[in-house]
Amino acid sequence: MSGRPLVVTDALPPERANEAALGGKGHHLVRLRGLGLPVPPFVIVTSRAFDEAVGRSRPVEVSTGGLESAGAAALATASRRITRHIRVVGCPADLAEELRAALGERGLLGSRLAVRSSAIGEDSARHSFAGLMETRLNVAAEDVPAALVEVWASAFSPGALAYRRRKGVDLRRIRTAVIVQEMVSAASSGVLFTRDPGNPVSGGSLIVAARGLGEGVVQGTVEA
Repeated sequence: MSGRPLVVTDALPPERANEAALGGKGHHLVRLRGLGLPVPPFVIVTSRAFDEAVGRSRPVEVSTGGLESAGAAALATASRRITRHIRVVGCPADLAEELRAALGERGLLGSRLAVRSSAIGEDSARHSFAGLMETRLNVAAEDVPAALVEVWASAFSPGALAYRRRKGVDLRRIRTAVIVQEMVSAASSGVLFTRDPGNPVSGGSLIVAARGLGEGVVQGTVEA
């Protein structure tokens, strides 16, 4: 691992928020925090950690090469091979220590946590990646490194690979940060669409909500 910080906290000034390091979601969260909005405390494992642990490894480079015109079976085979490699590598010990220190700094070691993907380009004007990458909820601090590895691996799921290819995103340059954020005990939650997907030319917004956590709304598994 490099000598540069691989984990940043939500105290990062918005003017220093780099989307290439924090990913789409992480970049937006830092900006919202900077505006004074009530964002639950969080830390971000930057894309540099992903690069140094797994992203630049030879097995990943070999497995993603030549997939531009591959069929579904080849994508699934490459996904399985990369996932196995990432799980074998795991979360490096020095990264786990840095992550624990950052969680302690934010007072999150005793909290239940959400471990969320923040891929480069995710939640952007051009790409959403909605539902394609892993989110782990109600994770204890000691289990965050294992959840982090699963989020890393999900960047190479067959669905995520197919989505990137369809959007013209280079499969050999996949990078993702990971957000670790305090869980909110929500009475209700949901999604705000700033443009109504059912009537995008209307200029109206749409809120889709349900009781409890918003994961069921995002996955389309609850009545909203």
